Amino acid sequence: MTYTAQNVVEEKTQEALGLLNKDVVIKKGPTIGKRHQQALILCVLIHFCFIIRTALTVAIVAMNNPEASSNKDIPTFDWNDKSLIMASFLWGYCIPQIVAGYVSDKYGAKWFLVGTTTVTATAGLLIPSAAIYFGSTGVMVCRFLQGISQGFLFPSMHAVLGKWIPVPERSRLGTFVYSGKTWTSIFDPSLRYRSFAKYRKY
Repeated sequence: MTYTAQNVVEEKTQEALGLLNKDVVIKKGPTIGKRHQQALILCVLIHFCFIIRTALTVAIVAMNNPEASSNKDIPTFDWNDKSLIMASFLWGYCIPQIVAGYVSDKYGAKWFLVGTTTVTATAGLLIPSAAIYFGSTGVMVCRFLQGISQGFLFPSMHAVLGKWIPVPERSRLGTFVYSGKTWTSIFDPSLRYRSFAKYRKY
């Protein structure tokens, strides 16, 4: 048999792929690996971000109804710009969308996700004090900051999923990650109403 340069290249390629070596055993990764842990963490992260995002839609109704609570120590307000308060989140949300994906992919999405969670939670905790001391304007500022921070949420998620999830599993695990938003819509409203009724007497 006459070997040509092409035959040698093909044989070396097959050897490199382990096709000619019968002793080569390809080990499969663990059934539950780091990518699955990442997917679970990201799903929970989306869930809690959307809880914070939608909490004010329920709370603002009770905040503007003097008769909503039997607890006289809880302040109520008379705001005529409730629609602007709710829209202020989206004002901030649309700003970083264009560049968020690029910077997350270039510098790493981990710290953008940490920043998103931190700013969103901190601004949410400041809303009651902002409402008391600065009125509806203070609440708008907090919601605007929440919108800016959550504008990095989904672009950063895409960057993480693109690096951690293998292509054959990307659609399945990606669907699981983004289902965190759906779980918020299913379970959170009823729990939120009950918590208001129990702890705030609304």
